Amino acid sequence: MIRLLLALAVLLALFSGKQAARADELLADVSEHLVAITTGFDGAQILIFGALKEEADLVIAVRGPASPTVVHRKGTVAGVWVNTATMTFPRAPSFFRMASSAPVKEIVTAEERERLQLGVDVLGLQPSGRASPNLLREWRRGLVRAKEREGLYHAKEQSVSLIGGRLFRTSISLPSNVPTGTFLIDVYLFRDGLNYAAQTIPLVIRKVGLEADIF
Repeated sequence: MIRLLLALAVLLALFSGKQAARADELLADVSEHLVAITTGFDGAQILIFGALKEEADLVIAVRGPASPTVVHRKGTVAGVWVNTATMTFPRAPSFFRMASSAPVKEIVTAEERERLQLGVDVLGLQPSGRASPNLLREWRRGLVRAKEREGLYHAKEQSVSLIGGRLFRTSISLPSNVPTGTFLIDVYLFRDGLNYAAQTIPLVIRKVGLEADIF
């Protein structure tokens, strides 16, 4: 907590005095830029914090690296449940979670939410195969449901705590089955429903030690 308060104080100082003219609208960081997965890893908490030049609405999106994902549809054949069809999504985010200072649909226009893909319902999930619009929606819902069951997608955003209107913090939970790779943490500022400033922070999740050797 002391380290967090010191970091926030430094960020806030960048918006004061002589540096005010050079400072951006937003400064953000994370508690750690590398999450090491070792034997017995049971998840982690990532603290995201920062400072705003002026009060604004805030949305944070955490996205895991995109990877091919296959969705199966089951049906009964001779009374037995089997996979009757499959659909591949070549670049589906492996992890998705959001946090915001207020409900996203209340502070972001529908057009901006879709453009920035702020929500599991507006993720750019494009399959490699062809399907009718209605069937495509079902395949997308199936992918989201499967990711939610694994704890990798979350439809509901977490809250962002604002301190004095200019300092913020939130924490994102990473499950024990979190995929490895470079995650991107996008921090957006909104006014009147439109995005006017943003910052992207990389987060690397990597297997180390015996876990990496076994992998």
